[in-house]
Amino acid sequence: MKFLYTEEDLEDLKSRDRIMEKVIDYYGPVDIDLNEDLYAEIVYHILGQQISVQVQDALHDRLKASCGTITPQAVLRLGPDKLRELGMSRRKAETIVRIAQMITDGELDFSLLKDMSDDEAIRYLTKIKGVGPWTAEMILMFGLGRTDVFTRGDIALNRGLKIMYGLEEVNDEVFDYYHNLFKPYGTLACLYIWAVGENKKEGIVDFVKEQRKLLKLEERTP
Repeated sequence: MKFLYTEEDLEDLKSRDRIMEKVIDYYGPVDIDLNEDLYAEIVYHILGQQISVQVQDALHDRLKASCGTITPQAVLRLGPDKLRELGMSRRKAETIVRIAQMITDGELDFSLLKDMSDDEAIRYLTKIKGVGPWTAEMILMFGLGRTDVFTRGDIALNRGLKIMYGLEEVNDEVFDYYHNLFKPYGTLACLYIWAVGENKKEGIVDFVKEQRKLLKLEERTP
């Protein structure tokens, strides 16, 4: 499955902000695959907590090589010690095994998330030890395809906002301002802000800085 949005959604998002409009035009349409296997997806994002995408992908590749297919049963066969040998921290290994055991024991049912609101789903997921709001939001975005998730505290999002709007910091007030500005397209906005923060297209950072000058935008805070 793909993350779904319409051309009208994109045009509406562009109309909210001149810099966002320029970024969307420069970067082009985003094409994001969703992973309906929510256990495999949550494992991927647990691995990505507080590390670079490159390290995250390396750990994930090692885990896939050891498991074949990342399932609760395969992870339980490996156990936390083997997971640590793959290079992940003790906390991450224990969390990944804990979730696998909860699913096997019937204590955790990801299928319930589909009928929950965003807030309900986040509360359900963050009851799991080792799963915080950021990881829960990643599941909403890349597993469930929710359309208005804006990832508070995300390193790449904060960096992208700083570059796009000349900000010194992204505090709660700034974050809330931009989330409200881009509602109900928070997820789509995140994808483009990440593209800037992670320099996903050659020249995009320099392009954005030049557009700020051309548009005569000074440091922008709520």
